[in-house]
Amino acid sequence: MGESQSSFVMKIESFVSGKFKAFASLQYNHESHRKIFSLPLLSVNLGFDDPGGKMRHAKGIIAIGTSDSGVIAVKSVISRGLSALAPLSFGGVTIGIFSISLACVSCLGIGIVSVSCFALGYLAVGIVAAGIKSVGILAPGESINGIVGLRKYKKLLFNF
Repeated sequence: MGESQSSFVMKIESFVSGKFKAFASLQYNHESHRKIFSLPLLSVNLGFDDPGGKMRHAKGIIAIGTSDSGVIAVKSVISRGLSALAPLSFGGVTIGIFSISLACVSCLGIGIVSVSCFALGYLAVGIVAAGIKSVGILAPGESINGIVGLRKYKKLLFNF
């Protein structure tokens, strides 16, 4: 790697490292006094216990945090809840990069209904969609619509 490329990589590493340090130093905690089923209506818990330490966990009906669990969960990394929005999402209805749920919209999704780039589920829609009912460019399944697919009932651009 040339000197200019090395310098560029060092600048990027420095920038990213600074952002992670700033995020790790962010400390905010709030829980509403109103509770439903012994859970706070709103729980916001951001940051880490110490820089480089364990992520804080928000737990409530509406949970927002570095790590959270709730009916409606919005997070920066991993989210679990009836409705979850985060890069890694688990729950009833989820949006994320990787999702496991009843219904999900993601890059890689596993669920009853999955609308994802790589979808796996009963009803799967995506570039690669595998399911009983699948729609995609590459769509293995029982009943499929796609460009390339494998199974008995199919509507394909190319039949194999």
